[in-house]
Amino acid sequence: MDTSDELIHDFIEEANDLLDSLDLGIVEMEKNPQDAAVLGRVFRSMHTLKGSSGFFGLKRLERVAHSAESVLGKLRDGELNLNPAIASALLQATDILRVIIASVETTGVEPPGDDGALIKDLHTAATRQEDPQPTAVEQSEDAPTPDDPIAQAATHDDVETDIDDAHEARAPTEIVEKTRDADPGTAKKSAQELVAPVKVSVQLIDNLMNDMSELVLARNRLLPYKSQLTDKGFEQTVAAIDTLTIELQQKILKTRMQPVGQLWGKIPRLVRDVANQSKKAVEVVFLGEDTEMDRAMLDAVRDPLLHLVRNCVDHGIETQAKRIALAKPPVGLIKVHARYENSTVVIEVSDDGAGISFDAIRRRIVDGKFLSSAEAMALSDAQALEMIFQPGFTTARRVTEISGRGVGMEVVKANITNVGGSIDVVTQFGLGTTFRIKLPLTLAIMTALFVQVGEEQYGIPQSDVSELIQYRLPDAYPLLEDYCGIPMCRVREELVPLIFLRKVLDIEQPELRPSEKIKIALMHVSGRRFGLVIDNILGIEELVIKPLPRLLRNFTVFSSATILGNGLASLILDINRIVRASRLAVEVESLDLLNANDSTRHTDADNDLHASVNSLLFTVDGLGETVLPLPLVYRIEQVDPDLILHSGGRELLKYGDGLMQLVRLSAYFDVPTAPPDSSAKKHLTVVVIDADHVNIGLIISQVKGTIDIPKKLAESVSDRPGLLGYAIVGDRLVNVLDINEFVLNRMSELNN
Repeated sequence: MDTSDELIHDFIEEANDLLDSLDLGIVEMEKNPQDAAVLGRVFRSMHTLKGSSGFFGLKRLERVAHSAESVLGKLRDGELNLNPAIASALLQATDILRVIIASVETTGVEPPGDDGALIKDLHTAATRQEDPQPTAVEQSEDAPTPDDPIAQAATHDDVETDIDDAHEARAPTEIVEKTRDADPGTAKKSAQELVAPVKVSVQLIDNLMNDMSELVLARNRLLPYKSQLTDKGFEQTVAAIDTLTIELQQKILKTRMQPVGQLWGKIPRLVRDVANQSKKAVEVVFLGEDTEMDRAMLDAVRDPLLHLVRNCVDHGIETQAKRIALAKPPVGLIKVHARYENSTVVIEVSDDGAGISFDAIRRRIVDGKFLSSAEAMALSDAQALEMIFQPGFTTARRVTEISGRGVGMEVVKANITNVGGSIDVVTQFGLGTTFRIKLPLTLAIMTALFVQVGEEQYGIPQSDVSELIQYRLPDAYPLLEDYCGIPMCRVREELVPLIFLRKVLDIEQPELRPSEKIKIALMHVSGRRFGLVIDNILGIEELVIKPLPRLLRNFTVFSSATILGNGLASLILDINRIVRASRLAVEVESLDLLNANDSTRHTDADNDLHASVNSLLFTVDGLGETVLPLPLVYRIEQVDPDLILHSGGRELLKYGDGLMQLVRLSAYFDVPTAPPDSSAKKHLTVVVIDADHVNIGLIISQVKGTIDIPKKLAESVSDRPGLLGYAIVGDRLVNVLDINEFVLNRMSELNN
């Protein structure tokens, strides 16, 4: 990169920073027109942008900036009073400046365009006075009138230059007067603002971080020799290297951290524009702007945060008339709050608006054909609220330029979960809604809980762990409660499903014994609470994260790797994948319903036997009556056999925007069936299940209705894949499907 390219690159970076500052400053000016400090800062930013653009010969950029600067100069001198029209014209000018800068960055030249209308508006604002005095132009008989667009286009540069020169001529006197009145603290702050920061390439910082990681690993391999050798000089040298390495690591990590307040810059402008467009009055308040995050995390959460704020203004806050009728303050309030929570950063976006109506969500679920009416009514409030993150879902009654198309919230959740974060929603109808984003501090460093399973140790992100407990098994069998084949324990009178990490990792699980104490890490991931059973707890460490090799990135339960102090690699568990790969992904929702509705449950085991699960009852040729928990059923379809596609021995059906795998249960369980009647062509009955957004179609014989089956199975089976066991209903025995088996097979095919 030659010198001219470097100068242009630096100019573009500075211009973008100045434009962000201008957007924020103009909105602040509109709220506090008498704040001279804000007005002065905005004027200096526009003046700097105009001067730099003139240096690089960017004439269009210079003309627009010059016109805006003239208006700001009049405002600074008290010759104009700021009003919404002037503020809107200034913000429109920053939008055009941003477009020009973007074009210069991508193409190297200014884009073509006519800014005459905007320049005319700005020029008219700059020359408007309370008691207009005749000017040399007005006294000249041959001078063009300001209302003549053609004449104005020819003369506005000269007029603006005169105005600008007049302001610059008065500027030194004003600065001296203001400095005399300023207090020492303000003067000190102004002096600090003159110290320009040193800009360093993000790539350079990343390279330093990688080198730092290698240095830490080399240090860790050196430390054992310190205790093996008796040379005092060597011990002191190793100790010094250890101390310097720790300090250097902390300093390099700090260079990647930036205050989350950088995200706030675009929000005031966004709130103003959306509020004006929707005819609402909204105030936004920021808290915790000094909370620091990794630069990569800031970039990842920027767009989701703006989308959430936009939704709060458009969907949440009511109009002034409606708020007054509801005895609310006429101006709506949006609060953006960032804070540390353990080793994570929590960003909350809340409003005091109308809240979310669960009835409206259920109606939209049915109208949008996401679920049937019966299925929508069976959803708990928490499950219904999760539907707002589904593609195409919206509660807006009409499509506007702002919202209503049903896109955005699913992207918000995807962007947040892609960087290891989570998002939760809390709402109260009539009072407001809060979106809670939880993010790791950095993508490069993670605080992890190390656990031992068998002879190996694995890391679990500390942000996923809510509690560590030691659970004592009962003195007699059954040692754990059973829910449709899922082992359960009670923690403070709440049923908690258990996942044995040995089973997930395909390590032999010793048989549990009465009175044995097992170690459980209680987790809360993606709205699911469960316990991860481990062998031993080793401790908590800060890790330098390494990406997995490409061949292992689609592995079921690992997200990344790290290097331990002994130089060996250790894998980091992906708890979300463990949940998806386990039976929890498809059955914990019905467990949530059981926990929510079982308000009178007792610890007495006899009472637990009476708990039941509403299930779909159907028949399978050769297998008999079979059941499937109803919350897992997405739809029941009648399918023409001619529409079934065949690929590699699999049967597929075009379903929605994708392909759905079909499973013939009779063939899957390899049971004898009657030969098909070739003379009669009939449709196939397909039960569509939705297991964590993975659709699978089960081909059955006939649907018989719904039935309540006991939570406690009469018998569990482990030698028949696809079958959990049997349940006794009245005087008959029914099969209970193991949906987890089909889901794991489907996920394995997707990963391969």
